[in-house]
Amino acid sequence: MRALFDTRDWRRPDCTERWRVDWCDACRYGRVAGEPSAEQVAAFYRVAYYTHADPASGAAAPRGSLLARVRTHLAWRLDRGVDFSPAEFGAAPGRLVDIGCGSGHNLAALRAAGFDACGVEPDPAARQVAERHGVVFAGTAEVLPPELGAGFDGALMSHVLEHTRHPDEALRQAHGRLRAGARLMVEVPNADALGFWAFGASWPWTDVPRHLHFFTLDSLRALLGRAGFEVESVRHTGFTRQFDTSWIAALHDIHARTDSAADRSSAWQRESWGLLLRSALAAPARRYDSVRVLARRV
Repeated sequence: MRALFDTRDWRRPDCTERWRVDWCDACRYGRVAGEPSAEQVAAFYRVAYYTHADPASGAAAPRGSLLARVRTHLAWRLDRGVDFSPAEFGAAPGRLVDIGCGSGHNLAALRAAGFDACGVEPDPAARQVAERHGVVFAGTAEVLPPELGAGFDGALMSHVLEHTRHPDEALRQAHGRLRAGARLMVEVPNADALGFWAFGASWPWTDVPRHLHFFTLDSLRALLGRAGFEVESVRHTGFTRQFDTSWIAALHDIHARTDSAADRSSAWQRESWGLLLRSALAAPARRYDSVRVLARRV
């Protein structure tokens, strides 16, 4: 692996430790160098983090200037991404588990669609919010709680695998709780995205050190195969949001908190227009910030 970049934790500006991201060109996969302990990982989340919030309490994004709204509208016209839908699991009813359910946004959607769904979540604050939407067990993707049971018809891991210390173990755990032929849906940030390569540590989906792994479709497919899953379908999502005012403000904020050359507000605007032009005709693997895979347990 080669060193790609290093950065401080932008959510903890008082922390001076730097984290290096290494990259393997052959397998299209990256990871934070070293082996953070479980105690270190827990400390990464002692911040104002989005999983703690009620999904119904989000504030509306600022509209921005006329030029910014034009940019967002153009991105929307080009967007063919597919947001997660419970229907991707097939017809309800069925027993599903949302592993790493956060504050329960997807759990609520699954239950509203008629699925018998429960959740697993390690963070107490997020779990307290998620429990408004259904039964949520304390546990991690790598150590699922015994009381969860087994024989599930499906499992969801949405923006979870990149947070785990050992993603291979997380997939083995999911495999063991699913019946034969059941489906696992995994969505992760897309490290093939042009935005990741354009902005590096400042890209909001990079979020080092909470994100410890950086997957492309190739590396995710290989990891799923080793864990006993066969990929059935692939969808991409997350294009328009990369060009709205809140995303660009986040680029600026992350850079300001991690780099001494912090005054780049106008540069982010120009570079986002450049990214939009480069993305217009790009393949899905390069355009979208996230990739979602539906796989069958074999």
